[in-house]
Amino acid sequence: MKSVPPRLAQVLLPLIAAASIACAAPGGRFQEANARAHISMLAGTIGSRPVGTAANDRARSYLVDQLQLYGFSVRVQEADAVDHENGTTARVANIIALKTGTRREAIALVAHYDSVADAPGAMDDALGTAVCVETARILARSRLTHSLIILLTDAEEVGMMGARAALLDTELAERTRAYLNFEAVGGSGPALLFEVGPGSGTPLSAWAAAARPAGASYATEIYKHLPNDTDFSVLKQGTLFGLNFSPIGDSYAYHTARDVPERVSGPTIRHMGENALTIVERLDDLGIAWRSEPATYFDVAGRWALVYSPATGRGIAVAALLLGVLAWGVLLIDLYRAFGLVRLISTGVWSALAVAAVGGSLWAAAWALRATRAEFHPWYASPHWFYLFLVTAGIAAGWAVRRLAAVLPAAVRAIGRPDGVWAMALPAWVVLTAVTAWKAPAASHLWSVPVGVAGALLLVTHGSALLVRVASLLIAGTAALFWGSNAIQLAGFLPPMFGRLPLVTPLWAYPALVGLVGLMLTPPLLAIVIGRRRRSTPHTWVGAALLVALVVSGGLAYASAAYTTERPARRLARFVQDGIARRAFWEVAGQEPGVDLHGRRGVAWRRVAEAPPTTVPLPTLTQPFVFRTAATALDAPPAGVTARIAAGASGLDLEIAVTPRARGLTVTFVLPRGVRPVTSNLAGTIRDDRWQATMIAPPADGVVLSARLGNVSLDGLQKAAVVIVQSGLPGGAGWQGLPGWLPQDRFVWTARSIYLVSAAPEIMRTPPDTSVPDFVLR
Repeated sequence: MKSVPPRLAQVLLPLIAAASIACAAPGGRFQEANARAHISMLAGTIGSRPVGTAANDRARSYLVDQLQLYGFSVRVQEADAVDHENGTTARVANIIALKTGTRREAIALVAHYDSVADAPGAMDDALGTAVCVETARILARSRLTHSLIILLTDAEEVGMMGARAALLDTELAERTRAYLNFEAVGGSGPALLFEVGPGSGTPLSAWAAAARPAGASYATEIYKHLPNDTDFSVLKQGTLFGLNFSPIGDSYAYHTARDVPERVSGPTIRHMGENALTIVERLDDLGIAWRSEPATYFDVAGRWALVYSPATGRGIAVAALLLGVLAWGVLLIDLYRAFGLVRLISTGVWSALAVAAVGGSLWAAAWALRATRAEFHPWYASPHWFYLFLVTAGIAAGWAVRRLAAVLPAAVRAIGRPDGVWAMALPAWVVLTAVTAWKAPAASHLWSVPVGVAGALLLVTHGSALLVRVASLLIAGTAALFWGSNAIQLAGFLPPMFGRLPLVTPLWAYPALVGLVGLMLTPPLLAIVIGRRRRSTPHTWVGAALLVALVVSGGLAYASAAYTTERPARRLARFVQDGIARRAFWEVAGQEPGVDLHGRRGVAWRRVAEAPPTTVPLPTLTQPFVFRTAATALDAPPAGVTARIAAGASGLDLEIAVTPRARGLTVTFVLPRGVRPVTSNLAGTIRDDRWQATMIAPPADGVVLSARLGNVSLDGLQKAAVVIVQSGLPGGAGWQGLPGWLPQDRFVWTARSIYLVSAAPEIMRTPPDTSVPDFVLR
């Protein structure tokens, strides 16, 4: 049987998938099976596809074929993208597909088709790319007024270099008026809108009218404090208005070898795709208009969404604060008249003690779990048991304080009425509302709306325990609406997020989250049940039940595996070869102490905090635990280096050429300390008092640095060097290039090899009789 040509197979695979479901679903709308076929091709058949690699070429060829098949005019923007601030250049190839409408102005769907070298990239960003391609198939047959652009960028994972090149494309700049960017740090859950800008406008209104809007502006307040960027970070610097989407569920696989097609859930694909369709269609109807001011936005139960201006947000916050303060004052007056000042003060004291006890118990539970386990993050793979342990500890502490108060004389007990609960809780809610309205206005709705509802209801129900309980039920529903699903999403997102950061997770982080959510959900629930006449349950039984729950939940948290195959620990391995000093090192790093390697007995690993002793300074690994050992043999660099120096009238003209022996390299030219080029063909920057210029994914025929140095002595160039970075490690195997002594059952690795190659000149006069000498560097 004849084999099917690869390019033909790339075209046929989605067609076969589409045909298989033709009778199962109505045509013309988003089809999950089609999108999944694209994900399987990109992240399964092709696999990891970093910029400049053969796999990257295959992915681009496949996507171009698909978009042409759907009737788009497709071109590839090949360019050297430049990040002047960081002195970086990258050879990129963006895919730009156009379907013209009756209007020249276009709506763009944006994703990136490259991946990091250490991941197949199913969720990041084969998911976003597949959604764009499947949405393009459907919209190509619709009657859009606006033109439609599909922009699939390259080199997003190495500094958003494809997006930088796209900003300079004339046709994109002239046509595009709004865009939707699809990213992913997770493979499950809804595709959340977490960033908009610049300003706001009809694209945000179109999102609010989507089939199932999901997202909130408070996510922007969190995102801007994280060390993450997307193409959106570059594109928003232009005059275009955009929306940035990403699912965050199950982000344990993000940027790891576990990021395979099977980790991307069907509901997530459908949610992202259906919203992409409805937003584009709605935006086409509304027209594209935007304003410079930002907006507050949030979904309500994933079914509706609200969008309002900063002025409206400030008005809501002020109204909520006034209602909250008024209600608090009325409650205090009622309680003072009914119980007197001493009981009121006693209630405040007991409330403060309860808050302190609950907070202390949450911290103590987290400390106890970490102190009794070998790992610093024993909750990583099973955070649900850890959260249960924290919640149980908090409830037990609160109950203990209440029992302590009950044994004291009635004159100094806390007031056990619903309005007493609100008299203590409302000021905390009011303070949080004021702080967020001032410091993080995009997140203030999380507090201002519950406070406004609570203030309004308590103003009209105070004085009646029954009415206050009814009001508390409504307040509890409001708080749950704003905090329930958000808290669940955030609780699931925090462990893998902290797992990506180069630090030991602060012990207070999870208790702070549980405490904050408890502060918003506990008061209305407590106000519903407190002071009710009911059959008395012996306190001994309650105490025993809480003790059993505490022991069981703590035991489950203690017994659960810290890391598993599906939720592995992230580690970094680095081989550093200083060819100038003729020495090499191995380094491994992570969030946990210990080396834990296979077959490396007798190797003297030592924990270090300083950078490796190399002739050219290299960045220090920032993980909390870094171990280093000497390598016993040197490896051949993956590129050749030659150079030429020509003496001219105004100084020296330097050319250093690097010819790759492998694809997907990163090459950095490093000049000696104090040497600054007058001009250079590559963008450069100063690091550690040395001028450096980086080229990512140099072409097969190599890259040349051409720099005019001015009046510099030849002796001063003896310390010029080239730093070459390659993914994988010497002696490695498989697509990731990992050696067998790196365990992969409960670990995932980011692996890099770094080679320092001398660029010191060996001076030769060529030709010998010319009046202007040339010097050749070897």
